[in-house]
Amino acid sequence: MLYSGRSQDGSHILKSARYLQQELPVRIAHRIRGFRNLPFIIGCNPTILHVHELYIRAFQKLSDFPPIQSQSDESRYCSLLRQLLEDHKDVVTLLAEGLRECRRHIQDERLLRPFLDKTLTSRLGMRLLATHHLALHEDKPVSVGIICTRMSPKKLVEKWVDFSR
Repeated sequence: MLYSGRSQDGSHILKSARYLQQELPVRIAHRIRGFRNLPFIIGCNPTILHVHELYIRAFQKLSDFPPIQSQSDESRYCSLLRQLLEDHKDVVTLLAEGLRECRRHIQDERLLRPFLDKTLTSRLGMRLLATHHLALHEDKPVSVGIICTRMSPKKLVEKWVDFSR
């Protein structure tokens, strides 16, 4: 993400958008498969089913988007990304609620742990990629997307050590 950097002509933004256009549908398809592999009683829960449908709609919208060729295509793609980020902002709480509702039907909670770990990790990765791409449009001299190029882990640790004292 950092090495995509900036270019004077803005080609880095088109390159990032094209990468996302290839990558996001694949990642979402893996999550859809994860939902479809859940035990039937859990997959039929209305809340879990709602989240599953959110992923299906996101996959359809991203897959149907035409190839990004110009800045205007990329701008429309950014609007789609913002909409999807907004649509999916409550996914974690919805999953927690759905699994809480299914708790009495789950004999062995270890069956769900891999699903939850993969879903939450994947969700975080997708949001990070999308947010980074959107942040590439911001003109911050010390940042490339969401990455602060002047961040000092040493200073950050010292700041929090002082705070904790």
